[in-house]
Amino acid sequence: MQRFTLCLMAVCMAFAAYCRIDSRRTKIIIDSLNTELAKKTTPADSIKLLYDIFDVSTYDNRPEAGERLYATAVRAGNTVVQLDMARRLATGYSSRNYKRICELADDVMRMPDSPEQEATLSFVRLCMLSTEMDMRSESDKQEYIHNYIRGRLEAGDYDPFSAVERQFLFCRFLQTSVPGDLLVQYMVELEQMIDELPYRLDALTTMYYLQAAVIYSAAGLHEEALKADSCLLTVIDELSASAVRDGHKFRQYEPYYYQCYRRMLSNYESMTPAQIEECYDKISALAAGNDVIAADMANNQRANIYYNMARGEYGNALTRLKDAVDKPVNARFRLPLYRLMLKAARAVDDRSAMLYAALGYATLLEEAFVDRSIERERELQLHTDLGAVRDAQRLLAAKSREEEMRYHNTLLISAFVALGVVLCVLVIIIVLYRRMRVISGNLAESNAQLVSERDNLQRVQRELIQARDHARKADKHKTEFVNNMSHEVRTPLNAIVECSHLIVDNVDENKRKYLERYANMIDVSADMLRMLVNDVLDIAQYDNGKITVRYEPVSVNSLCEVAVNSVRKHVNPGVTMNYLNAGDADVLINTDMPRMEQVLINLLHNGAKFTEEGYVNLSYTIDPSDSTITFAVEDTGCGVPAGKEEIIFDRFEKLSNLTPGTGLGLNICRMSAGLLHGTVRVDTTYKGPGARFIVTIPM
Repeated sequence: MQRFTLCLMAVCMAFAAYCRIDSRRTKIIIDSLNTELAKKTTPADSIKLLYDIFDVSTYDNRPEAGERLYATAVRAGNTVVQLDMARRLATGYSSRNYKRICELADDVMRMPDSPEQEATLSFVRLCMLSTEMDMRSESDKQEYIHNYIRGRLEAGDYDPFSAVERQFLFCRFLQTSVPGDLLVQYMVELEQMIDELPYRLDALTTMYYLQAAVIYSAAGLHEEALKADSCLLTVIDELSASAVRDGHKFRQYEPYYYQCYRRMLSNYESMTPAQIEECYDKISALAAGNDVIAADMANNQRANIYYNMARGEYGNALTRLKDAVDKPVNARFRLPLYRLMLKAARAVDDRSAMLYAALGYATLLEEAFVDRSIERERELQLHTDLGAVRDAQRLLAAKSREEEMRYHNTLLISAFVALGVVLCVLVIIIVLYRRMRVISGNLAESNAQLVSERDNLQRVQRELIQARDHARKADKHKTEFVNNMSHEVRTPLNAIVECSHLIVDNVDENKRKYLERYANMIDVSADMLRMLVNDVLDIAQYDNGKITVRYEPVSVNSLCEVAVNSVRKHVNPGVTMNYLNAGDADVLINTDMPRMEQVLINLLHNGAKFTEEGYVNLSYTIDPSDSTITFAVEDTGCGVPAGKEEIIFDRFEKLSNLTPGTGLGLNICRMSAGLLHGTVRVDTTYKGPGARFIVTIPM
């Protein structure tokens, strides 16, 4: 597994040997800059030129140039440059000079406190700890990371930068030792932790996105890898623009763009054709303007291979793969290249290439399988160790809560004591004041009034108790009557409906059509009576607080079709009832299906009742911005008079006494929607004819 790259500046040093300035020209530029530097008289005046020398220096000379600039910034008292160079030097010394990184961490710790100083200290410590972990053997790394995290937790180190530092180091360990699903999970958590930091540090952000892009690409998570590289490109754009603003004319970012675009192209399976062409065009433009990028592109061929595969040019891709797959420069990418070679060979039916790729791919897969088994064993051990660490963390948190509770209890007791003292003083003052008033007044008259008031209060209390008992008894009788009535009505009602259909089924064919019409009328009337009974029962349950809501995944199409089919037989002749979204793809929502069916059926019944001709339509729309679904019931009936849009939702409220119904349906709709955290209203913007009712609930 490739070693973890700490940040984008590490890539800068890796590419320093490939910049467009050759060594001879580099020496000439540095000599010229040193000549100008000799003319400067103060450290502050020298910083700009020393930055240019640092930027133009080669990989081997860059640490020396960086130390020179760092020392000058210290003499000039410029903490901004000190912090910047501390980050750059820590990056350059990673895995090379552990002692110097420790010294830089001590220097940053002694600098004045600021958000940038705190973030820089965390970054330098990450470089130091990562280098220390690289110095250890594989057998010691797990014990090291376990002891480190446990030590930080026991020390009570809970600030956000320390938490990010622990998570970064743990992901670093997972990448080098246990690169599996657990690593992806912790990387997702790390991104959220970085986003919540109180101060944004480009070096820390770049470190994460670079690591995430490599990890997600290796794990085959193409969309996540593309997102990480897109974020990394945004940071590079900001760094490039900042370099231009600050006058750093020798600082180059072409190699970093090239690496990002090439890695993005390797995830072509999740890119659109337009994105693929744009990405390859940018790589080609970079190669045209930079000989080293062009040479690298021609040497390892990966960018061209990904582009050919993305466009389906399997013949060209196979030719390049045959040349590139066994090159040492592509050793780390051999497994995915063999997979691409196998796919291209199948596409062009090149059996020899197919066999060669299959053998190579199988060999590498076997090695990967063995590595994966070892990784799973380590991951299991790591889960065990993490459990122990988390137990220790929970114990520390419990102790902290206990101390905090003890402190709050002490404060509360003190407050109660103080309040008691104050109340005692107030009571004494009030008692003395009342005693003086009683002595100066007519004691007998006061006593008589008190006795009279006491008697009145006792009498009122007895009356209230009697009224309360009567009300409870009446409410109990009402509930029992409603429940008994519903059961007593439903049984004969069902018997009437069944008998009517039985009579129709047993008459002659020439009389059946005539009787079926009346049987259907009985059926419709029975449904209306059932709905009336159900409405009364629902009102009683709402009043008694016995309605419960049970959320579950519900098919919107099934919900709407059940509602429409339940009401369709109640429409007047010449009226059609339609479900407008019947042909749309089905959607699942999390709601209480019986409650939601009741709302839609009541609204459709209401529309059918007031519509003499035309239609009653049910439809829905989804608003992804706030995760809500809106149902609409439209009819071509008489509509709702202006000013009555809210009144019609009141209990027993009817627009006309000539229409059937009790005035409970809309009231029940609003109460049911409220239980589902939704709303029901009349659409006052609807121009008609008729009315439109809107139901909005969360998905």
